[in-house]
Amino acid sequence: MLGRSERVGVLGRAGGGRAGRLARLSDEQLAQVVEALKAGPRANGFATDLWTLKRVADVIESVTGVRYGTSQTWEILRHAFGMKKLRMPLLGISWFWFLGIAYLAQFPNYAKEVLGAGNQVVTLFLTLNSIGIGLGSLLVSKILKGRISARLVPWSALGMAVFAADLWWNGGSVHAPGPLMEAVEFMAYPAHWRILADLFGLALCAGVYVVPLYVIMQDESDEAGRSRVVAANNIVNALLIVVAGAGSALMLKLGSGVPAIFLGVGLLNTALAAAILIKARR
Repeated sequence: MLGRSERVGVLGRAGGGRAGRLARLSDEQLAQVVEALKAGPRANGFATDLWTLKRVADVIESVTGVRYGTSQTWEILRHAFGMKKLRMPLLGISWFWFLGIAYLAQFPNYAKEVLGAGNQVVTLFLTLNSIGIGLGSLLVSKILKGRISARLVPWSALGMAVFAADLWWNGGSVHAPGPLMEAVEFMAYPAHWRILADLFGLALCAGVYVVPLYVIMQDESDEAGRSRVVAANNIVNALLIVVAGAGSALMLKLGSGVPAIFLGVGLLNTALAAAILIKARR
């Protein structure tokens, strides 16, 4: 457990003060910052849904009255990632959010431009995603039976990659122009049930994947510094959401198409699963 002077040093100097002046946020203040970050950029008065380090610093100042520049935000990250046992769960959880924005943000484009389906089908996709993650969370709890373990993480990541690849393979052709299908008409095509199964399977594996990582993050962080770890995790989540949004926009601009985004994320998931398995065997 860090002493007071060490905790002050970790969080760094408040922006705008005289040289040597130190400021730190209490656990209560950091908890308030975390809640503000969870609400999203628009809820905090920003024009878009993308987080940046500057916006995170602005939220910290708005909630607590303490100004942290970009360098101080990095200090919070260095504090959390300085603990070796927390690196994998922190990055793994942020990857879950990267994956989420890469898929969920493209559901409307995928439904309308690729499948020729309307808003009801988009809602169906989102519903399947929520149900799948919820059932995956319950499933992993049943399998692990209260044990704290990451043994299912690489296999669930691999499962996400398989479903993403099949989604690309099965849903890669652009639908002919015409009226957009609603949910009942969409489900009348047998091939579309495979797409729904892929989306559900991907979400189910995502639920199995992320729950153990959250448990490990909570367990490996001491109570006094846990809110700092959670704050760091939310910052990294925000950064990867920005990367996912920018990467998807770039791929679409280059003409890759939504199915290619799904495949690209699936391939990255394969690399992630392989990296975790290699690390676990060392």
